[in-house]
Amino acid sequence: MNDITENERRLRDVVELFAEIKCDDPRLMVVLAAGRIDAALMQMLDTYKRSDQRPPAKFQTRTRLAREWKLIDQPFATYVSNVRLLRNHIVHRDTRKGSLRSGPLASLTAKISDAASIVMLAEFGVQDRLHAAMVAGVLTAELDFFRADESLIPHGFGVLKDYVVTCSAK
Repeated sequence: MNDITENERRLRDVVELFAEIKCDDPRLMVVLAAGRIDAALMQMLDTYKRSDQRPPAKFQTRTRLAREWKLIDQPFATYVSNVRLLRNHIVHRDTRKGSLRSGPLASLTAKISDAASIVMLAEFGVQDRLHAAMVAGVLTAELDFFRADESLIPHGFGVLKDYVVTCSAK
């Protein structure tokens, strides 16, 4: 019998999805990751809302509110903001395929990759730094972890790092 948790299944699904597109164009990974992270923020805000109001209409406002409500930690909020900036640049400007690794977007790409670098995904076949950063970002946004008292642990790379280490040990 295959005893796999919901988080383990989601981890494998995200790794497989990004493996399918990593070779095509890194811009696609960024846009896909930004969309998945944004959707996860909307879900978090809807699940833990404090009134009947709908989640904010803007990605940036959702990120800020998720941080204020302590649904995400500050380093992850900064990462999400940088992914949003990179996504906006890709979607709204003339961005060439190689511009994420050299040129004006290289420093932003490096910040994003550095922020997620504490999560080691090599065992899951994720080697490239930007690829790993996008996978780690989506997983950090989408996976929920709870304390013994059943309160939500704020989403952050440290929590995902510990979880990936546990999964790798199985």
